[in-house]
Amino acid sequence: MRYNGQIQALADQCAREDDLYCFAAYIGRCQDFYVLHGDIFVFQPMYEDNIPRDDGFPQYITVLDGEADLHCDSYTLELYNNPIKRYNYAKGRQIFKNYERRVVERDFASAEERESVVSIVDYYKSPLCDKAALYAYLAAAERLNMKLELFVDEVNSIRIYHNGVDEQELFFRLVK
Repeated sequence: MRYNGQIQALADQCAREDDLYCFAAYIGRCQDFYVLHGDIFVFQPMYEDNIPRDDGFPQYITVLDGEADLHCDSYTLELYNNPIKRYNYAKGRQIFKNYERRVVERDFASAEERESVVSIVDYYKSPLCDKAALYAYLAAAERLNMKLELFVDEVNSIRIYHNGVDEQELFFRLVK
């Protein structure tokens, strides 16, 4: 079986059942080492923002045979150490490439949309930008019909001086 929208929907629903999380980011597949009949689809539960948190055990959502489960126990260590066929964030990358095209062509429905898209494209060039997180949040924003917002977190954002520019780390947040 291949990764599809139904599997993603199960994982997103599982993530939202735990009131901490907003969606599930697809990581990839690994061979099921307990049941010998298939692959496990592995997801990372994601908060509404990507501010770093210390949650203890790594947490994963697995989908197998139409069942989604959240794990934060020794099973997650087995998943963590098991080879996973990694997902390449293709959907988020495609959305970002569309943003770049829209900036070049000045293709915006409103000034608010232009500001949002341009800020994301500009921040992508920063060495502080977590591109994998950006792709995951862009894909989730589209899938959940939400918007992606950049923001500074005074406690966690770092500053660097890079190529003559004072840069500040921004974080991503999903908003309605």
